Order: sequence, then C-alpha cells, then structure tokens
Amino acid sequence: MKKKVKIAVAGGGTAGHVYPAISVLEYIARKYQLEILYFTVPGKLEERIIPRYFPDARLEPLNVKGFKRPLYNPGNLWVITRLIPIIAKVKRILGRFQPHFVFTTGGYITGPVAFAAHRMKIPLYIHEQNSKVGVANRLSLPYATKIFLSFPGSVRDIPPRYRHKVVVSGNPVRFREMSPDEKKKLRKSLGFEDEEKLVFVMGGSRGSHFLNGLVEKIQHLVNARFIVITGDPAWTTRLKSKGIVAFTYTERVPDILNIADCALTRAGATTIWELYTYGIPAILIPWEGAAEGHQLENAKFLCEYGEAVIIREKTATPEEVAEALEKQLSKPRKILVDPYSAIKAIIKNITEVC
Repeated sequence: MKKKVKIAVAGGGTAGHVYPAISVLEYIARKYQLEILYFTVPGKLEERIIPRYFPDARLEPLNVKGFKRPLYNPGNLWVITRLIPIIAKVKRILGRFQPHFVFTTGGYITGPVAFAAHRMKIPLYIHEQNSKVGVANRLSLPYATKIFLSFPGSVRDIPPRYRHKVVVSGNPVRFREMSPDEKKKLRKSLGFEDEEKLVFVMGGSRGSHFLNGLVEKIQHLVNARFIVITGDPAWTTRLKSKGIVAFTYTERVPDILNIADCALTRAGATTIWELYTYGIPAILIPWEGAAEGHQLENAKFLCEYGEAVIIREKTATPEEVAEALEKQLSKPRKILVDPYSAIKAIIKNITEVC
C-alpha cells in the first residue's frame, strides 16, 4: 500500500504554469498515493487540463485578478482589496484539506494561496519557469520553504536574504520516449513520408499569429514539411488548405517533439526546456510583448546550452528565417540533459516526499 500524500497546488493561466506542476505530480504519484487540491482561475485552461491527468483531483476556483502594470497603478488598490476575502477562502479550504505541503508554479492565482499557506504554517514550495522571476513568485519569496528556479541567471532576481532557499532545478517538462516503430507510425498517421524533414512550429498554448503567417510565407522556401500548433481555428483551417499539418491545440507535444527535425518557436520557458530536453535544433523568435522581456532572456539560455538561433520579430524576414531553418535542419539532435533531472532536483528538496 502506497503512503498517502496530500498536495495543494496553484499555478495556471497558461500551459507554461500548468504542465510543470503536472510533471512533478505525475512523478510523485509513482511512489505515493496522491490526493490533489488544485486552485484554478475560472475559465482558464487548467480547469480543462488537470482533470485529464488527475480525474480525482479536487478543483477549487478562485476569482483572482492579476496586478495592472506598472505595479504602482492606482487600480491595484482594488485588486489588493479583493484579495482579503479570497485569502480567507483559501485558508478555509486548506484547513479542511490539510495538505502536507503547497506547491505553486506562478500566475497571479499563486499569490493568495502562498500567503494563506504561510499564515497556516504549511510548507510552501514555489517554482519559477522563466528567466525573470514573475510578480506573484517575487511576492511569495518570504513565505517559501524552497524556491526552485529554471535558469541559473534567475538567482540575481532573488534578494540575498532569500538565496539560501534557492535550488536551481531546471524546468520539469513532459517527456516521452518513443521506439522507432512508434515514431514511424506517428509520421504515417500525420501524412509524412519517412525521408521528409519536419519542422515543428508552436507559439505556446495560445499560438502565435506571427508564426502562423510566417509559415504561410516560407513553406515553399524550405525543403521540409511543417507541423503547426496555431492557437486559432481560423488559422488551422487556412494552413491545412495549403497542405500544412495544423492543430488549434494538442496535448501530443511530447510525441511531436520525438519526430521533429527542427523547431520554429517563441521562447516561453516551457518551450525552451522542451527543446533543450529533446535536443532539437531551433529558430527562436521571442515574443516582444513578454513581461520584462523574459522570452529573450529564456532564448539566450538555449543559445548557450543547446542548438538555437535567435531572430528578433521586428527584423525577421521570410528569407532570413527560411535560410536559418535550412541550416538548423542539417544539424543532429544534441541531447545534453537527463529528461527527469529537473523533477528529481525538485523532489529531492521537498522533505515531505524525498
């Protein structure tokens, strides 16, 4: 009989916050019988994704609003006022659930959960995916038992008085090994010939209109086929009409990463670590609107440790991107990391399950 462990989790809004939590929970579930309480933002994708992986998980919605930028915006006084009853609600929920610890992965929902855990003296572990530590996680630093960072350079965002809590773990990603036969079957099911080179295009869980349009312009300039996660049904229909394999959204990213020869992506933290873990050569076009320019900083990591080229969106031309893709397609995979190293580093430092 496996020992029971009760974990309360908060992290959402985007797949980049949700999937690291899922990866850690799945790993813990190999050894323990899990009871999961997951705080969600109503209408966000964690409400759909978590039940698929953990059907028995208890979901608790919180009507939390994010802070306006800049942080000194007067409208944030209203946001703070609304947090008072939300924190009280979280404390009641945690009091009934009695978790062994709380694990948060960022997004504005994590703030009140972290504060409530602190007030109730429940161990709190926080994970930051991006190279720049987000607002919610920065506010949670005083309450954390351990602070897990994906990128070594993120330590400079942590005030010296909290650095003794820091573990540079890396970012947990979904990893799947596939046999040659499984890869061949997947390629065939998607309509690809064995010898065709494949470029995987993704702009994060919400897709990227810029990348979708770029693919449309370069598909005849590159000796390869394209698989695109569009984030938009209209773009999916439009690209499919041109012979491109397109999905509005898919959870089969680990499978596709197994068969891709190259990637053309934004530079969200989860995307960077997926490419790094699978060793895939990539062209990175960071989203210029990312908070505090964190996508550019994320991309620099993969350029240093992996096989990536950065092209800035404002200067990217179809010809430049096509030429860079042809070069990257000629390079082999370069797997440099244990795919479970980040998860192992996190588990090793959570005393309740290590």
